[in-house]
Amino acid sequence: KEISMTSKSLPAVLLAAILGTSALTALPALAKDSGPTLSRDVGKQLQAAVTALNAKDYKTALTDIQAAQAVTDQTDFDKFRVNEFLSIVYNDMGDKAAAEGPALAAADSTVIPDDDKADIYLRALALAEDNKHYDKAVAYGKKFEALGKPDPRVTAAMLQSYAELGDDANTKIYLKKVMDATSAAGQKPDEYLLQTEFNLAIKAHNEAGAEKALEELAVNYNEPGDWRQLIDVMFSTRGMRASDIIHLGRLLYASTATVSKDDATLVAQAANQQGFYGDAQTSVSKGAAPIAGLAGKVAQDRKSLGAQIAAGPKQGGQYNAKLAEALYGYGEYAQAETAAHAAIAKGGASDPTEAPMVLGESLFAQGKYADAAQAFAGVKGAPATARIAEVWQEYAQAKARDAAAPAAKPAQ
Repeated sequence: KEISMTSKSLPAVLLAAILGTSALTALPALAKDSGPTLSRDVGKQLQAAVTALNAKDYKTALTDIQAAQAVTDQTDFDKFRVNEFLSIVYNDMGDKAAAEGPALAAADSTVIPDDDKADIYLRALALAEDNKHYDKAVAYGKKFEALGKPDPRVTAAMLQSYAELGDDANTKIYLKKVMDATSAAGQKPDEYLLQTEFNLAIKAHNEAGAEKALEELAVNYNEPGDWRQLIDVMFSTRGMRASDIIHLGRLLYASTATVSKDDATLVAQAANQQGFYGDAQTSVSKGAAPIAGLAGKVAQDRKSLGAQIAAGPKQGGQYNAKLAEALYGYGEYAQAETAAHAAIAKGGASDPTEAPMVLGESLFAQGKYADAAQAFAGVKGAPATARIAEVWQEYAQAKARDAAAPAAKPAQ
């Protein structure tokens, strides 16, 4: 199957950290003991703008700044400060499009005081980024970096800019920087970072890398749609047996994700072939193509289920493994767990992965996520089966983690 991922945007928290930073709204000191000074008339109008801005009277502040802008015979420093104030007031008014022009003009000035350069370049970068002028964002990001003051906000913005510009080489460099910083801080990677990792892998025809990004996304954020995309890709894993398709289908259904007709039909056919009619029936209910005679098979199977359970203690591991599978398919999870334990204890099953797999699935279905994860960890054998068990284990661990997380407090 072709690997794809729903588009995600740069983490809102990172853009907010840049666009909401004090560098965008901090008012410069108009009177300094040394360095350039404003001409008298410009300084008077900007000082009035400071008073208005402090009172959040943006309309008056803008009028004062425009009056300063109208002063004749301005020095380069006057023009620099006027542009800086214009970008601040427009940003505070929420008009980032209008704020960008003067911010870039201020950042291009040749008379920026050294102490102000970081804030000036950061503001220009942030506003260019917000207005999707990624080439300009890169230019001011480089100016900021040349100051030798590393800033994670700038690194994140440079990552998105290079990604949007299609510069894969630099995107890879900045992705590594952000991912390394995320890991060092003990944080999970943001969805945007994982999508960027995915996009780079796809462009490089690295299907394993793309699947890894999908897996990280599902594990870290536990969203049904992400699990669906990962599982959809896994259906094309080489060496898949009919039993593997069934186990993968059970994972797909457990994830509560939207199920495609193709995937449901694939699982239904495999389950019907193996004689697991409960799983086949579930797949049809999920949208699989109908199977002729399935209703009769289900009715006959369920009629004999009580006798099958009663015979379990006297039978060997192979019988109990198949019994556990059948019970799982009909939603009898506690009894499926018992039969799976018996199969493991008795041994002798032709497929050593079958009993521990259905044990994990049965435990999961009962909400015993930690126990389920432990059961899946014990699955050894065919590579495709072991891979499915690994993803089942990760899903169980994600559910256990979410179940243990404190509930969000209701809004007051």
